[in-house]
Amino acid sequence: MHVNVFIDVLTRRVNWAGSLQVLQLVRNVPQLEGWTSALTILLLYFFRLRVFPEAQGRLDAQTAVRGFHLVPLTQEVLAQAAASTLPDFENKYPAREYGSASRST
Repeated sequence: MHVNVFIDVLTRRVNWAGSLQVLQLVRNVPQLEGWTSALTILLLYFFRLRVFPEAQGRLDAQTAVRGFHLVPLTQEVLAQAAASTLPDFENKYPAREYGSASRST
């Protein structure tokens, strides 16, 4: 799951309800398995620190990724992302290998 989906919900950005529905599906449908980058929790934490105290930022970040598996941020994963031809570096992260909101069997 892209970090922007979580930010949509946390900030109630335009069309945030659609992002909320996706998050709820992953959390509430046992056949779905949600994945996000390990970096997502840190990005959400620092994003929330702009507005809220440290404890609230930490809680919000942890709560946001509840029910999701975290894709590890390893040297190999970063090297694969750097070598990818996709135009946006953050979208090069190989979530596909880890399921990225896929169905579990």
